[in-house]
Amino acid sequence: MKYIICIGAFATISAEAFIANIETIPSPSGDPTVPFVDNAGVPLPFGTGGVRLGYFTIDDAAVSASPSYTDLMTNNFVQFTTDTIPVGANLSGTQVPGLLVNESMTAPITASNNNDFVGKSMYVVVSLNNTFDDSDSIAVFRTDGLFDLDGSANQNTDTASVAGPLTASNLLIGADGGGVEILGTNFSQSIQLVAVPEPSTSLLSVLTIIGFAFKRRR
Repeated sequence: MKYIICIGAFATISAEAFIANIETIPSPSGDPTVPFVDNAGVPLPFGTGGVRLGYFTIDDAAVSASPSYTDLMTNNFVQFTTDTIPVGANLSGTQVPGLLVNESMTAPITASNNNDFVGKSMYVVVSLNNTFDDSDSIAVFRTDGLFDLDGSANQNTDTASVAGPLTASNLLIGADGGGVEILGTNFSQSIQLVAVPEPSTSLLSVLTIIGFAFKRRR
């Protein structure tokens, strides 16, 4: 049994609408479903956290190395629509943790409206506490989907597929949480949200030395 998780084109489409589908399902090439888990490896509870879609104004290496989620999300992330979607799927009345299903993100992208999105890769950002700052744990996943201009029928759809195998090229922030079971279904990989890295011992030592040197000069 496989759960299908998608943020997709299930809403009524207005003119000049670009529809972004986010889905966590096996791809045509067989890439596996990847649920979201916390730092203890527990699937994120139904109705908690938040999922955003957009692109970054810095390269992937800079995203991965960012020392501050507050700075990253405030100054370097451009969000597609203002929607923040909670984690969790409601499948036939069953609340399923760690997954997403049947949500829609729709906004105009035309030559004169939101055209900065055109051709940009779709990035999915998931937050544990829905704050997306340094007090939170997050994961950033680069998908193969691209934002594009609206099609000739005044709408266009592309898919941001969050699926394994997880690599350093697609999971920019976060960790492979390993296998997890959700309501009797086993998943071989999971995306584990992580907190802002603490300064390393060597860095703290350097800062301490600098502090002492500064005090002695005074």
